[in-house]
Amino acid sequence: MVPSKRQSILIVDDNQQRKMALSSRLRMQGYTIDIATGGFHSIHLIEKNHYNLVLIIDDMEDMAAHETIGLIRACKSSSGIPVIVLRSSGRELEQDVLNIINRESPAVVAPWQDEFRSVLRQINSHIA
Repeated sequence: MVPSKRQSILIVDDNQQRKMALSSRLRMQGYTIDIATGGFHSIHLIEKNHYNLVLIIDDMEDMAAHETIGLIRACKSSSGIPVIVLRSSGRELEQDVLNIINRESPAVVAPWQDEFRSVLRQINSHIA
């Protein structure tokens, strides 16, 4: 599904190879992509730009995913932006962290499947 107007997605991931491959494929689908190298960088970009969706893949070296989501939700400019957290196999979130994410800053948490179509389905179902 190609977006009717250019939708902007922020990818937050510190895995260089994965984020470059994912961003290239999403650009081919018609999305505008920005890439943050970590949690603090994502907050900086969110304060400066408008995004239709934030995609966080795993925890970053500088900040855990749930901390990043909390800071994103604290930004006035990010009100209502859907956040998807993809977790690599073996890096599932503990239940107390899931509870924090869902209580303080609702977000979708899904397993990372190294399969682009499943990621694209997640994005298309949450982007306005």
